Amino acid sequence: MKDKVLHMTAYGMLAALFSRACRAAWPGRLSMLQLLAASVCFATLYGMSDEFHQSFVAARQADGGDVLADFLGGILGAAGYMTVTFRRSLNPFWKTGR
Repeated sequence: MKDKVLHMTAYGMLAALFSRACRAAWPGRLSMLQLLAASVCFATLYGMSDEFHQSFVAARQADGGDVLADFLGGILGAAGYMTVTFRRSLNPFWKTGR
């Protein structure tokens, strides 16, 4: 169980950072839904490639539960990042740069 929480945390952070990078590189080019989908897909595909790689390592094994935890973490991380940035855009405190 602790392993799954760690996967969700790590891949949630990965999806949030990917969302941030996409917003910085292509401002206004992707809708929130497109950005969410791209971030979750990126985190999940990266998790799948990590599990595939682990299947070739002697002391490790691939686990579908880890991929599911990566997917859920990606959703939570990307949605959490978007929620924070959306709320900041509505708050006049953040717009003035104080």
